[in-house]
Amino acid sequence: MHWRKIGLFLMGLLLVTGTFPAYARDHAVTSQGWASSVKGPRLIASYPSPRETSVPRDTDIIITFDSSIKLGNYAPFISLLSQEDLNNQVPVEVTIVKNELILSPTQQLEKGTGYVLFIPVDAVQSLSGSKLRSDYGMEFSTQLNKTLKSDPLWLLPAPPSSGTALETVEAKSTLTSATLSTASMPGQPVMQIFAGASHSGALRNPQQMSLWGKNTSMQLGYASPVESTVPLDKQTGSPYVKVEAGYVNTFALLADGTVQGWGSNFFGILGAGPGGSTTAVQSDPVTIALYDHVQDISISGVHTLALLADGTVWGWGMNMNGELGVGDPGEHVEYYPRPVLEYGYDDLINVESISAGVTHSVAVKTDGSVWSWGSNQYGQLGDGTLTGQWTAVETFANSTTTFSQVQTVSAGYDFTVALKEDGSVWSWGRNDLGQLGDGGTTNRKYPVRVI
Repeated sequence: MHWRKIGLFLMGLLLVTGTFPAYARDHAVTSQGWASSVKGPRLIASYPSPRETSVPRDTDIIITFDSSIKLGNYAPFISLLSQEDLNNQVPVEVTIVKNELILSPTQQLEKGTGYVLFIPVDAVQSLSGSKLRSDYGMEFSTQLNKTLKSDPLWLLPAPPSSGTALETVEAKSTLTSATLSTASMPGQPVMQIFAGASHSGALRNPQQMSLWGKNTSMQLGYASPVESTVPLDKQTGSPYVKVEAGYVNTFALLADGTVQGWGSNFFGILGAGPGGSTTAVQSDPVTIALYDHVQDISISGVHTLALLADGTVWGWGMNMNGELGVGDPGEHVEYYPRPVLEYGYDDLINVESISAGVTHSVAVKTDGSVWSWGSNQYGQLGDGTLTGQWTAVETFANSTTTFSQVQTVSAGYDFTVALKEDGSVWSWGRNDLGQLGDGGTTNRKYPVRVI
């Protein structure tokens, strides 16, 4: 089980049950989903240790960071829950002593029970206000020799060798219970919104979403009607943490780290095997098989990217301009996920943020560098040339210096926008309509500062 995803699921459940006050997740609709790439405090130790099975029932939980900390906006969402019943939240008192976060349960833990600790990304900050580097999760047990299900987020297993992903399989859970509604569940917080070319939606909670708009390719997740001018409420079956919409299909990231897709499989763009014509549509979700937990997804038009827990990026769908980064030249379709490669044909690794544009794709590595691939007709790769690339190349600030200290990126239609760690905004690529915001209409082959 992937604890970033289970943590998001738990927060969604808390929102639904009203245990904590509602809040707005502004970054829930970015290309990063609910994961943050801010270079904030880093966890360096914990008591109990991850997966420990002999924890006293009256213990304090102590999380140690690499610098002094303070409570952030989402401190009320720090959660300690029973593995046997995720609705069973253990109340805790939260204390900070320099660089230690101390959680003291106000009731004795149950004997022989596994527990899940979840700390959301903005629950703890550095003294200067920087958020955690990511959501943190940990599990432990009060019973000796209890077998726990997986490694915590910061102890992920090493990835296997790269190659074509496993065969796609049918999803066991399907979208169910579609009902027309013009004002369903008024006042309920919405986790995330999403929009494609002609359909839109909102993820209301991990197990319910609403979709509306065009449905000729079953992108709303059911066979009829061909369109809906009002939201259609749907139960997801399995808990979702993020949904992305493309031109004619929709993808969802699940709490267990898997990805499902539905809608058009025209030329195999679902990543679910070959689709021969516009009639190749799928109203029920199919699971896209990837060898490791997925942390984020990004879709634009007819290609999709997935960021895996090991820091690699995988893509599928149409590869008209090299936007999948798989190294194979020429227009073609990848029916199943394949890893994005760096220049030199090694796997692109250490990635923490992705964004799929219309003709190109962009990623940010953990060192703050930016890597791009695909069409470069207008300089949108930021490497100082107009040469398209079938594998990822690094973006440069100028002819000699790499572009660095980037927090996140967003790829548009032939241009890219980046947010740096100092809060400045930069852009490059196509600018005929002033989309770069630099005061002119000249295309840029290197990043220029906007804000």
